[in-house]
Amino acid sequence: MPDSPKVRAPTEAEQLEKKQYKKTLEDLRAKLLLIHPFTANLALYLELTPTVDTRIKTAATDGSHIFFQIQFLKKLSAEMIIFVLAHEVWHCVAGHLVRKLNRDPTLWNYAVDHEVNALLQRDGFNVPSDAVFFPYWDGLSAEKVYEYLLDNDDEDTKKIKEFFQFDQHTIEDNKYDHQATESIIDPSFSLNQKETKDIHHDWGTRTIFVANNLEKIGMLPSRFNILINKILQSQLNWKMVLRQFVQRSYSGNQKTWMPPSRRHLWKGLYLPSSKATKINLVVAIDTSGSTHSLLSRFISELSALMKEFSQIQLCLIECDSCIKKVRNFTEPYQLDQALRLGVNGGGGTNFNPVFEYVKQHNLQPDCLVFFTDGLGAAPQLAPHYPVLWLLVGGDRQPSIWGSTVVMDG
Repeated sequence: MPDSPKVRAPTEAEQLEKKQYKKTLEDLRAKLLLIHPFTANLALYLELTPTVDTRIKTAATDGSHIFFQIQFLKKLSAEMIIFVLAHEVWHCVAGHLVRKLNRDPTLWNYAVDHEVNALLQRDGFNVPSDAVFFPYWDGLSAEKVYEYLLDNDDEDTKKIKEFFQFDQHTIEDNKYDHQATESIIDPSFSLNQKETKDIHHDWGTRTIFVANNLEKIGMLPSRFNILINKILQSQLNWKMVLRQFVQRSYSGNQKTWMPPSRRHLWKGLYLPSSKATKINLVVAIDTSGSTHSLLSRFISELSALMKEFSQIQLCLIECDSCIKKVRNFTEPYQLDQALRLGVNGGGGTNFNPVFEYVKQHNLQPDCLVFFTDGLGAAPQLAPHYPVLWLLVGGDRQPSIWGSTVVMDG
């Protein structure tokens, strides 16, 4: 058995090098804001942490940090560092550690890397030729790719040995690298191996927040909508999605990253900016018949949510194939009264009249929530305000734009 290697802490020179690379990483993240604002805004939630710890060979994330081995960074171009940064961000958004369950760790690691790299390639990132990517499985979930890899011992499984993985999904518990003559234990590197459900849910709400803000200013590419919706539906209950969607759309006295504060841009700092007064919400109810069984739950949750705001302007629109009734509320208790009065309608469904009404009456809502079964015609173009489709009895997304969550029940 080989002798245990010498173990030491980082030297002063290595600590200085860590500071220098941290500045490099932060500068590259700022550059990413101009090229891929969605991924970059999500990256702002992660602390960029260079390390000299020899237990990590490339990069890793615990949902709160991205750890980069400095020796690995030295081999990468600026473009490749940005790719690795984005790769780690999307592992967090997709909740890959939580989704692993009891699957074989090696095959699961290749499956999740494929899922992330396929997404990054579609978003215009330069994915290295030796990165994990199966072109014929582009668009498939990590779970489906895992099944294929598990069921096949042919060329597909053999080919994965040719791939280079640019990050580590697990770190060995032992402190020593017995292949090395010296090991460095860096106190700044402390990877939590078990991503908790709380962290997973945090990433869901962060994704909603960033997506809503970018969608409001027309900077969210439509190609992300379906993927984001699938991720959020798998990890968040509808009450949480509704609450976060409305709260993040609120134009009250709060801070937001998009757009960043112009006062600090000249210094190269991306700091949150302030927004202005009360909430202006439009709620549309599909009264075609399939939504009635869960309507009381939706209105009760909406009423409780409205009590959290000091000022509200809520326009409630009932619609099937055309608009049946419009009511305006300024107090949460009025919603409970509206529920007791019941809703009108019962025919087919057409979503277009609601959006036409909002436009014709210049309502300018902070956001719109549409309570529906999803079966109807929707506008082809997204409105200038964020929209949440709260679906009942299925998961059919009415449009390629807007956020979607399925109401359990």
